Amino acid sequence: MANQQLLDYIKQQLEEGIGREEIKNTLIKSGWTHADVDEGFLSIEPSQEAPTNTEVPHPSPVASSIAETNISTTAPVDSVVSTSTLIGTGELYRRSWNIYRSRFWVLMGISISPFLIAFILGLLSVFFVPSGAISFIIRVISFLFFVGVLWSYVSLLYAVKDSDSSIGIIESFRMGWKKLLSYWWIMILEGIIIMGGVVLLIIPSVIFFVWFFLSAFVLVSEETKGLDALMKSKEYVRGRWWGVFGRVLVLFIPIIIFAFVVSVVLKIIGYSFDSIENNIAMQIIDFFILPFYLVYGFSLYKSLKEVRGEFVFDPKKGRGKFIAVGILGGILIPIAILSSVILINLNAARTKGLNAERTIQINKLKTGNLNSSINEEFIKSVVAGAKSRTSFPLKIDDTKTLVDIIAKPNTVFYKYIMKDSIKKWSDSFLKDSMIASLCNAKGISSFLDRGIGLEYSVLITNTNKTYTASIYKEDCAVMK
Repeated sequence: MANQQLLDYIKQQLEEGIGREEIKNTLIKSGWTHADVDEGFLSIEPSQEAPTNTEVPHPSPVASSIAETNISTTAPVDSVVSTSTLIGTGELYRRSWNIYRSRFWVLMGISISPFLIAFILGLLSVFFVPSGAISFIIRVISFLFFVGVLWSYVSLLYAVKDSDSSIGIIESFRMGWKKLLSYWWIMILEGIIIMGGVVLLIIPSVIFFVWFFLSAFVLVSEETKGLDALMKSKEYVRGRWWGVFGRVLVLFIPIIIFAFVVSVVLKIIGYSFDSIENNIAMQIIDFFILPFYLVYGFSLYKSLKEVRGEFVFDPKKGRGKFIAVGILGGILIPIAILSSVILINLNAARTKGLNAERTIQINKLKTGNLNSSINEEFIKSVVAGAKSRTSFPLKIDDTKTLVDIIAKPNTVFYKYIMKDSIKKWSDSFLKDSMIASLCNAKGISSFLDRGIGLEYSVLITNTNKTYTASIYKEDCAVMK
């Protein structure tokens, strides 16, 4: 006699208009024999009563189901009753630490690659002025860094997944390379769906993040790709959302607190939050934390898989809603990028316009009763004399180089290049740092008294940003 669970499932699928062959294929993939399926179809032909069980049956003792997907704007309720308990946070940390410790050198060997590329990129930006070939090289290395990060991440996943077989660094990279594009595609899908959740008032994006937390592990462990990996991750989390959310939170909170404490300590010592020293410290923390994060996530994935048991996975069910949300997120991302670019350019244009207007007004005030043609000749002669006695670029000290001196209308323009990673630079900072020494210098006062301004441009090579400052007689009067 045919299994009643099997009969109910076939009835339900037929009533929904699913074809006989599709139903049969799904059941056979779930482990049912051809004979069981054929017997089931024969048994229901005399009767088409409404089924009481709409779940996909499975021949093993553990019966599981595919729940219909519903996207909600509130956290999902744990409604699935499990026959076993999800691993606790203490045990999760203990297992993760044991794997991390036993595989430490392999994990570190894989992780070091993108950090080496980032280090080389940093050296180039510090010791060379980005121009021509150097600028092209930096762009190439930046692209390699992006690829290297993705490759090392997938390779770490394989090193963690196959920790029992103790595969090495080279084998992990070899396996990771095969799944590089698949992993990249999963991250894109996850990103645009989560971004679509942001449009739906933030909370859905958090729900989606937890649902899809296991997608990368599903990819490397089960060869499930693309949106199917996201849907299967959601199926593992289904009914245990709060439990997974809590365990993910327990992972992130200590990391965030530790990184914050390190930044505060560096700030107390004298390094700002955006200093190179602080960035290096954060990179070192990431270097050691990332492998543990993956080990922790994979241990959680294994526990959820054990708790969930055998089940029939139907990736098509409910995916349409996530595709719609993903389209929404995909539209939002370019709009957000374009809006940011427009706002930045508008702000820069506004600032430039205000500065230009201010400069014009100041120049008018400075040169009110002076013969501008006499000043121009004077400036040209002074600059020409300075250039005849100086070979440019002129290295002032280990950090500062004078690149050029240029004669401008009523202004002498000095162009510098500096290496400085500690000071928090701005136009006002540059002016404040120079005004006292310039206003008190006797040689400079002769320029200022004639209504001639001194303009300075400083390119900070560490950040590739340029700052400018102009000094006039009135600035010295205000200082006094």
